[in-house]
Amino acid sequence: MRLLFVGDRLGIAEYFVLATVNNSRQARAVRDAIRLECKAIGAGVPDRASEDPEGRWSLYDYDDVVLHLFDEEGRRHYDLDAVWADVPEISLEGEGEAA
Repeated sequence: MRLLFVGDRLGIAEYFVLATVNNSRQARAVRDAIRLECKAIGAGVPDRASEDPEGRWSLYDYDDVVLHLFDEEGRRHYDLDAVWADVPEISLEGEGEAA
């Protein structure tokens, strides 16, 4: 998982989160955990949510933070890591094994 500061380059968000999941079950678990955590901290529901019909990516827009959730093929295809390669990355302490 990567947390990128895009605020200096993009007027619609401050941060992008790029995360990869292994399957649709894991994607649902991640989405549910994020929704619960956002509710717990008062961030509410995403302003916008979108999904690829093939299930390769999902996007959740929480105003200042946009979560991009991909399967491995989708992450390679959309290659946001390369698109945003020149923006600062924020260190995520205690990050698990998810990419």
